Amino acid sequence: MPGVPGVGGRPGLAPPDPNASCGLEPEFVPSEEVALTTLRRLFPWAPGETEAWKTLLWANGRADLPGQERQTGWRRHCAPPSEWDGTNPRRAGSR
Repeated sequence: MPGVPGVGGRPGLAPPDPNASCGLEPEFVPSEEVALTTLRRLFPWAPGETEAWKTLLWANGRADLPGQERQTGWRRHCAPPSEWDGTNPRRAGSR
């Protein structure tokens, strides 16, 4: 990404990545409010009865979530929320 230090070959710090902190203490967990806001905006089909951070990782195909099919070929919903058709694009056969 041009203009962002540490990204696209530019020197500096890279954006936060929970994988970068694996094995370190304490474990990286963002605030529930931030995770839930992100989850609801980008992945409106994600289950709402689970912990937001774990569900956000599941929605990105980075973790399993009990009782849910693994999200492979996932994608986020970038259009306005009012344009969401109520389906999980993964389950609908999209990518």
